[in-house]
Amino acid sequence: SAPDTVVNQYALLATDANAGDHSTSVTSVVNLTSEPLGVLEAGDVVLVIQVRGATMDTTDSRAYGAVADLGHAGHYELAGVGGVQGNTINLVESCAGLMYAYTASGGTQVVRVPRFSTVSVEAAGSITAPAWDGMRGGVVAMLVETLTVNGAIDLSGKGFRGGAADVES
Repeated sequence: SAPDTVVNQYALLATDANAGDHSTSVTSVVNLTSEPLGVLEAGDVVLVIQVRGATMDTTDSRAYGAVADLGHAGHYELAGVGGVQGNTINLVESCAGLMYAYTASGGTQVVRVPRFSTVSVEAAGSITAPAWDGMRGGVVAMLVETLTVNGAIDLSGKGFRGGAADVES
């Protein structure tokens, strides 16, 4: 019922992760721990998402240019937490590991995804995220069985930055 409620926590990938890896290291697992969700532990879910890392052809100086290679930009997936040791998050043993490779330099963040049986966003309330600061934020993710939205889930202006407008004189 409160405006601007944040339901996620965000950490940065500390080292590159390969497809098939069964663990990933973050800069600080403490960033994935807070009230009311408590300590990150086995059974929790995280979202691994990389928003940077594409190679651009910038020969057209009026705009950002064309994408020459996506690299790992745009990769994301949900992963079940099997356990936590220090700043290493072990994935559940029954999974095949990460589907994609991720780079620490590519703005890869690990987002804690809460699970709720029921979420009701009241008329005066809203769910949002901290603005993406170039490294983390800008993402809302939750697993919900029953969702009622009378207010808003709104990240206007808080996600990955857009391109510059191409305004001709």
